[in-house]
Amino acid sequence: MARLFSLFGERKLAETPTPDSATPAPTPVTNKPDAGIPYDGQLIAMLKQDHVQLVNQFTSLMPLLRNHDVRNFRSRLQAFKTEFQGHIIKENVKFYVYLEQSLAKDETNLELIRDFRREMNSISRAVVHFCNRYMDDPMSPLTIQKFAQESNEIAEALLRRIEREERDLYPLYMAN
Repeated sequence: MARLFSLFGERKLAETPTPDSATPAPTPVTNKPDAGIPYDGQLIAMLKQDHVQLVNQFTSLMPLLRNHDVRNFRSRLQAFKTEFQGHIIKENVKFYVYLEQSLAKDETNLELIRDFRREMNSISRAVVHFCNRYMDDPMSPLTIQKFAQESNEIAEALLRRIEREERDLYPLYMAN
């Protein structure tokens, strides 16, 4: 789990961006029934804030197991899963749909966005399956060791994904 903390250490300590502190954004498009998903000037700040909160939640799990606090572990794992799923829904509905509709005539970027979305859906399924698997497990020493290994793999995949989203996708949203 030490690797997990080193992977997420800077993010865990990073100041959580708040939508109020974001730079003013263009006025959102009126959401007419046929207008699609409107631009949200606060969305990127909210998604980045979600990333910080999710990392903090995830990094809090292993210390609970080390202390044999299985009850709090399960509670926090459930909370992480719930927050993670909420983040994925927000991304799918507000972020990806907006990008796909605004870049509908840009085949190159549209294909990139669709690839990112498919990849995230695959990662999302793996994370939810991981959470479900450990939610009711009795957490024997062997299971705890397995959790530690798998959680590092999940953490690495999530960190790579967060970095790519923030570096490659979020600027596309802000430019449209």
